[in-house]
Amino acid sequence: PVANEAELTSCSSDAKDIIVPSAIYRSSQSASYEVTSIYSSRSSSGGAFAQARSTLQSVSLPETITSIGNFAFYGCSGLTSITLPSSLTSIGEDAFQNCNSLATVYIDSETIANGITSSTSYGNLTFYATTLYIKDTITVTTVPSGWVEDSSGSDVAGYVKYIKA
Repeated sequence: PVANEAELTSCSSDAKDIIVPSAIYRSSQSASYEVTSIYSSRSSSGGAFAQARSTLQSVSLPETITSIGNFAFYGCSGLTSITLPSSLTSIGEDAFQNCNSLATVYIDSETIANGITSSTSYGNLTFYATTLYIKDTITVTTVPSGWVEDSSGSDVAGYVKYIKA
């Protein structure tokens, strides 16, 4: 992070449903810091959510997040859904590896929606998911490999639903 920016580095071991704040205030410095990234680890044992691997179920990220680091959610076997904000431009290596319960991914980022080209791209984001919801204002140039638009329509307003083929 650069000046006046913050990075989420960890969470409590009993975290279940997390709403990451868009900013934090540090009273000792009388300063506010915009949360722009999720910690990138060098190994699978140290991701930002490593301590909550067995408890974490859902995460909502603010519009200030631009990057999710390597191994950020690695092994979060209880994670069932995540919403990726429009501001997100990068997802690190194995960020979602071993997130076996990750069924639903909401994608508000045009960069991410059009960058998914295989089941292993973007930190294994689409490997475990069974449903992708992509914001209906995004023009998808390439449907992710192995995915099709759900012909029955979307059950979530404002999103186009994709399912595994």
